[in-house]
Amino acid sequence: MNKLVLSLTFGFLTGLFLLRPVLAQDTRYVEAFVLPGPDTTEVRLDSFQHQKAVVVLFTSSHCAWAMKYQERLSQLWDSFSPQGVTFLAINSNDASVSRRDAAARMGQTTSYPFPYLKDADQEVARQFQASKTPEVFVLLPDAEGRFQVVYQGAIDDNPLAPQQHYLQDALAHVLGGEMPAMATTDPSGCDIKWIETEEEEDEEP
Repeated sequence: MNKLVLSLTFGFLTGLFLLRPVLAQDTRYVEAFVLPGPDTTEVRLDSFQHQKAVVVLFTSSHCAWAMKYQERLSQLWDSFSPQGVTFLAINSNDASVSRRDAAARMGQTTSYPFPYLKDADQEVARQFQASKTPEVFVLLPDAEGRFQVVYQGAIDDNPLAPQQHYLQDALAHVLGGEMPAMATTDPSGCDIKWIETEEEEDEEP
């Protein structure tokens, strides 16, 4: 019996040891970025290193689905910013698709109580692997000056009458010293309008 217990224990510990590299690979960090707002004032991600969490929202000033979330995001900011959570909105759309997404105009139709930044070269969206507007990322600053992605996906399950509050729940877990119950959800909305390169144009039939 003792041999069986020892064998099972050894097998369990061996499994954990082998699993550790896999778990480590699942941890994702993003690099600090610097982006301008509509008034050209630059905002640096690493200036929020002291915060408990940072919410990065990829959004649009012309996508109707994204626009429906303005009030709800303002309410979330009102609830969580006093608790040490920073919110940053980023517009990464190609402005040639809609002039409302241009840096000079995006603030005219979209209003947030937190910074609304322009990612003109789309490097930040590509680094985050964002694909939709709206799409949110919850970042957890660590002692080494890095930002870990602990949640990526939808704000909730419906812009009109949500039943599942993914972002709110993720922030509640983080503020409680826990990792979110769900690390990812599928975002819904408009696709990010990517800038077409010459190579992409050549591939078209």
